[in-house]
Amino acid sequence: MQETSLHFYYSKIRLIIQIIFLFPFMIGGYYIAYIGFTEQTLYAILLGLFTSILVSCAWGAAVLKLLRNQPYVTITNTYIRLNPQTKSEVTLYYDEIEFIDISEASFQKLIEIFINEEKNLFKQLSLHNKIRLGPNALFGFKTFSIAYNTIRKRERPQLLAALDNMMTYKQGDTVDGFTITDISEQPVDSQQGFMEKYHPEPPISFIIDKDYFKNAYGYSAFIFLFMFVLFYVLLDFRNGYLTYIIE
Repeated sequence: MQETSLHFYYSKIRLIIQIIFLFPFMIGGYYIAYIGFTEQTLYAILLGLFTSILVSCAWGAAVLKLLRNQPYVTITNTYIRLNPQTKSEVTLYYDEIEFIDISEASFQKLIEIFINEEKNLFKQLSLHNKIRLGPNALFGFKTFSIAYNTIRKRERPQLLAALDNMMTYKQGDTVDGFTITDISEQPVDSQQGFMEKYHPEPPISFIIDKDYFKNAYGYSAFIFLFMFVLFYVLLDFRNGYLTYIIE
């Protein structure tokens, strides 16, 4: 059977916004490290280096994604491939996929992919992917997921229809004869239907508890606290530097 592939790409607008947003924080990290070396303050040096390295990696990754214009997700007749043709490539075969869920993270929808014996698959990943995907568990998410809003808007209905088509065949305990077809003409209202169909809990049993806040806002809270500390240190150094000049 001939292998058919559907490719889904990053939204260039979101990548550009991410690049612009991260740039001042990257420069701020290097500035803190520089002031730390000048003032011989260890905690400032460590904070500055940690910030600059962390943000530089995220900023550089966004730049590469924009320049390379490679797919974010590839779906074929037999597997889902995340970040193909990169160091972050992960291949998930349909017989390894148990089911998919929709979750919210920092006001963004995530299509989480549940894998049979996920721990064994995680052990087989490269060191790069273990470092990149490992922290997902800290915020209550599955190791493998697709950031729905990251996909180009015009491609999102096709992605949802392809995933739904795949899961429909899996529910019949077979993917024999399964073919990914071009379903770009899928109705727009199918997006809402997909979200309702694969939401982990029906609305009637929806409970706002600590797990909900951990999943929905844990990552945002971490980023907020990190940026708050960074801003405080920058302000502290600025005031100290001005006092030094005045004296």
